[in-house]
Amino acid sequence: MHKFLLLSTLAVSVPLLGQGQLPSPIRPVGPTTNLADSAGLQAARHGDGLIGGGRHYAVQFGTRGMTFQPALGRTCPSTQHLALAATAVARGGKVVAPLAAGTAPTADALRADYRHGDGIHERFDVRPDGVELSWWFAAPLPGSGDLSVRYAVDTSFGEPTAADGGLVFTGEHGGVRIGGVTGIDANGRTVAGAMQWTGGGLELSLPESFVTTAAYPIVLDPLVSTSFPISAVANVDGEPDAAYDATTSRYLVVWQRTLSATSVQVRGQLVAANGTLSGSTIFFNSSGVCSPPRVANLGVRDRFGVAWTQTVTSPTLHTVEFETVEAGNGALGNQIAVAWSSTDAFAFADIGCQTEAPVGQSRGFVVTFEDNEFDEIRGVRVWFTSADALTVFGEYTIWANGGLLGPFYSQPQISRAASSDGRLLVVAQRTAFVGGDQIVGAVVNAGSSTPQLLGTLVTSSNPDLNLPDVDGYAGKWVLAYEREGDTAGPFVTYDSVRMVPVTLDAAGTAFVVGASTSFGGTVTNRATAPTVGYTPGRTWIGYRSLLTIGPSTTNRVAAIDSGSCANCNDSFTTTTQGGPRVVVATGTSGGATNVENALAVWHDASDDISGQRLINYGTSGGTTNLGGGCGSVGTQSYSHDPGIGSSGIRCTLNGIPPTALAAIFNFSSPAPTVSCGACVWVPFQVTLSPPILGTSAFVEFGILCEPSLVGAQFESQWTTIDFTQSPCPLFPGLALSDRRLVTIGQ
Repeated sequence: MHKFLLLSTLAVSVPLLGQGQLPSPIRPVGPTTNLADSAGLQAARHGDGLIGGGRHYAVQFGTRGMTFQPALGRTCPSTQHLALAATAVARGGKVVAPLAAGTAPTADALRADYRHGDGIHERFDVRPDGVELSWWFAAPLPGSGDLSVRYAVDTSFGEPTAADGGLVFTGEHGGVRIGGVTGIDANGRTVAGAMQWTGGGLELSLPESFVTTAAYPIVLDPLVSTSFPISAVANVDGEPDAAYDATTSRYLVVWQRTLSATSVQVRGQLVAANGTLSGSTIFFNSSGVCSPPRVANLGVRDRFGVAWTQTVTSPTLHTVEFETVEAGNGALGNQIAVAWSSTDAFAFADIGCQTEAPVGQSRGFVVTFEDNEFDEIRGVRVWFTSADALTVFGEYTIWANGGLLGPFYSQPQISRAASSDGRLLVVAQRTAFVGGDQIVGAVVNAGSSTPQLLGTLVTSSNPDLNLPDVDGYAGKWVLAYEREGDTAGPFVTYDSVRMVPVTLDAAGTAFVVGASTSFGGTVTNRATAPTVGYTPGRTWIGYRSLLTIGPSTTNRVAAIDSGSCANCNDSFTTTTQGGPRVVVATGTSGGATNVENALAVWHDASDDISGQRLINYGTSGGTTNLGGGCGSVGTQSYSHDPGIGSSGIRCTLNGIPPTALAAIFNFSSPAPTVSCGACVWVPFQVTLSPPILGTSAFVEFGILCEPSLVGAQFESQWTTIDFTQSPCPLFPGLALSDRRLVTIGQ
């Protein structure tokens, strides 16, 4: 952290060449990615068979065949299904291959394969838009006539109707479509088949003329997919969250998938640093109705932890669930209920982690949640032993509600990552019948089950504080919250999102809360639903913006300075937003404070989850080579253009000769230089001496997200100690790189 203080101290004395803010927006990098437009298939953890799904459905494969569940949204009162169980293969109406019940499927990538023997395979390919059912026949079957396969059907829908050569099973909220049958032989010749509903059963067939002349193997091929009514399905995907793993350079995005009012699942997707999908959809072992999932990273093990609440019936059980995902391959690991109740539901599950917790120590994840049975905000610690065994420490109380008149605590949120100090900040809404609202904070430690500090962060005389969120690292946090407007009161106010920096005093015994800044809060511009993504340079604030002139509603991501919460005057507007929550996962969420890219994820207008890479620095700055180098020292270069809010700009000296004993990096305000022949030396002001690694050395430093720094300049130069060289007699044993004039942009 001294590097960040170093540059901020220097910047005070640097002449500012441009005091005005430059209109440079946050830059999206690459195309927007639809994270939910994927599919997955994996072994079921509980019970036999496989589970999978795509954009608008879930599917199970077991010894009784396939069960397809369309995602019809919250307005559908219960989960609908269509189950197909193959019973026989026939020629000309006569069974030539009875199919024994109890055949188990095997997984081959995204294919569930039932091997029925004698060169007959029943295959289900899981795709984003549906399940492609196909039958593979290695050789001609005995008999004559059309080739057909028969299914027993179990469904929550009524009788199907014919449509485009297939069948549609439908209800008030949508249904399931089985597309027309196609036959394909080994030479690529195709033919249209037929589909017949037999009153409780289904028969798919190919004509005899094709079957007897085809080049084998042949394939019989319809598609099973979700059928929607004309009106859009609401709230199918929503409430995303994301975190980063530094070793694998991958994000894990998690969200909830709504099949019906009684089935809301948890899904996930790994995303590479370049914004592309990595692997297939991840299906968490969730059941019943699940709350929005939240994710944190245990970088020391390249492992994500995901937390959510769920409610199942028959019998009723409310739990707070925890499950892990391996960052390298998306494999699900440990799953456990860290809290459970048969009476009252839990809410607002969130998760943070000491991302580089020492292996084998009782440090790792902290899950927080609202416990309505005991009227408390609680925490649970989860960690792994040196043998990688999961350990869960019992629940502990962070805040307890008062009596009938309060105070009452709700909506807990925890920062994503802790540094080696293990400190995570939990925030919550505090309400009472008298005295207005507060946002309160508690410092918890990944290695302790006792809150280290409790205090009040924000106070209002009115009941108008809502939806707090927090993120930070190494004892520095940014709190954002919604201040609800009151257009009916004597003093008219409007919805706003407010942000304050939060740190600890030198003794660690009290909160230090800085001045607040805000978005919205005017008659023409209102803001709600804040989220926070922290880096040491800039913090990203996601929120919903309502412009009353137009009018228009958009999701936005804005940048503020992490230390002062000053607005950096740049923002990113999401495309086709459908839900209010837009979240930015930064490298800091995985303990990497120098990662410049971030990933924004949101619920889009198609009820899917969209993702967009964002870049953490502007392009209006630059570096200029001023010359002045002498001797054999190497070449100085910067990782990217310098801009306010940069978390980790890097200056590297490459090509250092093996005779060099040390490399000294100096940066200073522009000042008189010392010349000696070809050498031009900038007198030392602020220096760092990093280790020489092979033939290179580098330093990294952050630049505050302060608009007043735009246009500021400093010079940088490397000096090597090398007694085999004396390019200038004034300073023998020293060699100099070229000077670089660095101009800070936005």
